Amino acid sequence: MLSMPALGHGQQVAVVGGGGFYGRYLVADLLRFTGARVVVVSRAAPRRVRRGERILPVACDLHDPAALATAVRGCAVVVHCAGPFQRLPLGPLHAAITVGAHYVDIAEDHEFRRLVLASHDDALLKQHCTRIIRLDHGRVVSDTPLAR
Repeated sequence: MLSMPALGHGQQVAVVGGGGFYGRYLVADLLRFTGARVVVVSRAAPRRVRRGERILPVACDLHDPAALATAVRGCAVVVHCAGPFQRLPLGPLHAAITVGAHYVDIAEDHEFRRLVLASHDDALLKQHCTRIIRLDHGRVVSDTPLAR
């Protein structure tokens, strides 16, 4: 089983929806409990988030896969906190796979979960190794290592 090392100094984590209700709590915890740099991805520059040594706010449309992949490039982990999941594309998942990052989402929606687990593009998986972690009410409901 693939292991995820603890996030330390020099590593980057992208929090998609990092200016939103759940995302801002995750951003605060990442800054408090890790040494990672946090890329806060939102559809508009988040008002509460100020650029700093360990924080980088990025405005990005989830419907633009190329822009999303550019925004998360260099990140070890992409965490999808934007919602509502039922109405959003799988852009953060595909961006994570494209850049070779681990993917975590907090969706509790069963249909979204089915789409995530069914959407692995074999061509991308042959190029990259990543892990898909699904959370539901704060507990891991699936942990899928994707290997070359």
